[in-house]
Amino acid sequence: MIFSKKLNPSLKVFLLSLAVVDDLISILAIGIVYSIDINTHYLSLAILVFMTLVIANKLFNIQSITYYLLSGLCLWYFIYLSGVHCTISGVLLAITIPTSHSNGISCLERLQRLLVPINSLIIIPLFAFANTGISLAYNMDLSSSTASPLYKGIILGLCVGKPLGIMIFSYLGDLIGLTEKPSNISWFAVFLVSLIAGIGFTMSIFISETAFINDFALINIAKSSILISSIISILSTYIVITIYDILRKLNNYPKTQLINRYYIS
Repeated sequence: MIFSKKLNPSLKVFLLSLAVVDDLISILAIGIVYSIDINTHYLSLAILVFMTLVIANKLFNIQSITYYLLSGLCLWYFIYLSGVHCTISGVLLAITIPTSHSNGISCLERLQRLLVPINSLIIIPLFAFANTGISLAYNMDLSSSTASPLYKGIILGLCVGKPLGIMIFSYLGDLIGLTEKPSNISWFAVFLVSLIAGIGFTMSIFISETAFINDFALINIAKSSILISSIISILSTYIVITIYDILRKLNNYPKTQLINRYYIS
């Protein structure tokens, strides 16, 4: 939204889709990498609940929001007890919710209308309020052998690795025909979006807190690095857009007017 006047509106859809997929992959990574002491009994019960949800959707076409929310609560509970990180339950539940229309509105759309205001106005602000804060009680020694690669890795990963990955895979996808870049969108515009994507805020903090759950000093260093990366991403996007606008205006400006303006000033 900050750069909405500078970028093509269709790039908002690209950035939103990118953010959704990025969050889903992050959740899967958390569920797979940070799951410990797997309890097969509760995991089997979670799989059973998941299969019940799939059958309710595909075979019986159940459209009740209450049914899916209550079943999803059971799914979360069993996954939590199984040792698998419980965030994976949200992804599994979302897969099972019907997208077919009933009376013009699907169950997924009705659920979205119900949850989006709660999520936007309560859950996300509460998450940010509870998890973003950096505790000054812990000494953040950035020169230590553990801290140095951590903050360097996070900043380089978000500010360099993420834009580079987005550009490479977007170009390769377009090259092999897997995706198609709109004709009215330049690769430079895609590059600007890839810079903005460096603001990897919510899931980055979530992963950091999960990875360093017993080390508050490292969590503080990780949070600081994520905030610094977000600032760098915003500033770098602004600088690149500003330079591009100046060069474009100079290129379109008649040379005679440019010379007259120069001598008059």
